[in-house]
Amino acid sequence: MKIFITGSNGFIGKHLTKALSNHTLTLYTRKQYGDLNQAKLNLEQYDIIIHIAGLLVGNKQEYINSNIKATKHLFENIKNPKQVIHFSTAGVLGPIINNIPSESSNYNPTNLYEQSKTIAEKIALSYKDKFPVTIIRPEFIYGPGDMHVLQLFKAIKEKKFAYIGKGNNTMYPCYIDDLIEAVKLTINNKEAFGKIFNVGGPRLIKMKEFVSTAAKILNVSKPKLHVPKIAAQLAEPFIPMITKTRIQFFTENRGCKINKIMELGYRPKVDIQEGITKTANWYKEHNLL
Repeated sequence: MKIFITGSNGFIGKHLTKALSNHTLTLYTRKQYGDLNQAKLNLEQYDIIIHIAGLLVGNKQEYINSNIKATKHLFENIKNPKQVIHFSTAGVLGPIINNIPSESSNYNPTNLYEQSKTIAEKIALSYKDKFPVTIIRPEFIYGPGDMHVLQLFKAIKEKKFAYIGKGNNTMYPCYIDDLIEAVKLTINNKEAFGKIFNVGGPRLIKMKEFVSTAAKILNVSKPKLHVPKIAAQLAEPFIPMITKTRIQFFTENRGCKINKIMELGYRPKVDIQEGITKTANWYKEHNLL
């Protein structure tokens, strides 16, 4: 099949393009073609369009340009494909309040990034009656090549890590290979048309289990320093490395149900011991850790 992929030079994009190398791929990158929200696009020749491109860290206007306007512009230029797969985020569901959210739960974004991805997802879904649209909502994805989680590994390795709160908040880590397998199950699959799929790992865990496992693999002592949430919130306006999003990440309970993708045969296989080991080894091999 002929597949058009945006964001192919990012963490997820690189892994997905490698997994789909037996297809005819056209890879759209900002570096090569410029901003997607202003690009001249001719997409009629493609069977599948996979939209991964987006901005994870930025300001309000950057999120609007990269996550909202780019998605709107892309979908306006799509004519009659077999399928469009749009990458959203489980973050559009917000933190766990009472029950673990599912695909049908209400949107509850709690920061600018999640808000922009919510709007982008709604744009994508507005086209599902014109052509088949599939939404992928990854949870906390990590693995070789992830430059965002690298900062967490570095802080642990250098014994500079401190919890915000007690570290008892839940998280749902998903190793990159598991995510790619989930995506492959949806490609050109009529059972995935017009549907949303949350994608997580083998199990929900506490933040301190992830951090302690990483410390053990990195051969350093487990972090013991805890900063009260209220202290972090008071310091946030004055210390650049303490952000609202970072406070949320280390204190909010996150997770989602993945029953729908499991109905397609998805079975996450990589637990954190194996996943963190592979990730740390990749960082070391590339002199990043």
